[in-house]
Amino acid sequence: MPDLYEWMRMNDRRKALKDRYRSLFDAVTVILFEEDPISLGFGENADEYEPETGAILARMTGAQTVADVQVIVYEEFVRQFSKEDVDPPERFFAASARIWEAWRHAFPENSVFERRDDSGSLAE
Repeated sequence: MPDLYEWMRMNDRRKALKDRYRSLFDAVTVILFEEDPISLGFGENADEYEPETGAILARMTGAQTVADVQVIVYEEFVRQFSKEDVDPPERFFAASARIWEAWRHAFPENSVFERRDDSGSLAE
């Protein structure tokens, strides 16, 4: 778990991202809620994944493939929870593929269209 200072900083960054990229932020939050990779979702609490959404989007500029996104998503969930709570990494593949598509739709001019690794395994 992050310490209080880090949590406040992440919360400020999440709010800024949410304000600037509202539709993308909402789309990624819904994707995480629907895929529910670590069973946080119940009922209509899609906002349960907002902290992870903000952290993921803050790192997406370096992503060039769905495998890159899977690494980002997995690492952010490990950082927010623990490796034991989120393993195996493959459980994040479906959400990562959908996040990559949402990102490419939001920023088509900045996306690199490379062949994907559809195995669900993390890229080395």
